Amino acid sequence: EGTAQPEWRVSYVEPPVRQDGSGNPVQIEGGAFLEVRLTPASGADFGPTEPRQTYHGPRRFDVDGHLALEVVRVGDFEAQLGWAIGLERKAPFAVALLDDPVRLVVDIVDETG
Repeated sequence: EGTAQPEWRVSYVEPPVRQDGSGNPVQIEGGAFLEVRLTPASGADFGPTEPRQTYHGPRRFDVDGHLALEVVRVGDFEAQLGWAIGLERKAPFAVALLDDPVRLVVDIVDETG
């Protein structure tokens, strides 16, 4: 929600991918893992009234792609929202921050065709 554009970072991480806060390992399908970090960002609004959930989607979902296998939410802690993308293997990627509505697009290039 909103129009503010968060700062972001997308990079490959070595396994195991860990849950924010607890540090517990997260099972994610794949042989390579992209971590997506957004800040300040949250799945809830902690405004002046009662906290309100703003993200109602899944925490884990399969991807119907040739290279990307699974996307998992790995954190919503201290104004950082984290997701991990499980891939068959490392591949080049590009990132774009778009608006109206604000969203981050991670384009993973499958060079095998």
